[in-house]
Amino acid sequence: MSKIFQTAFYNACPSYIYKERERERERERKRERERERGERGERREREREEEERGRERDRGGRRMGWGGGGG
Repeated sequence: MSKIFQTAFYNACPSYIYKERERERERERKRERERERGERGERREREREEEERGRERDRGGRRMGWGGGGG
């Protein structure tokens, strides 16, 4: 997205800013959770969350990458 278009969009619809901030906070929360899970080594929960997030997006690719190590 170009800077000009972004600025125009922000000015036209202020709620977009709040939505974007909320999305950023949600991303942070997910990262925190992923970190905690990684430390505890709970691979199953992470797999479940991956599947919930985007089955179409990572169809096999990423999931098989780190999912095949456990056996």
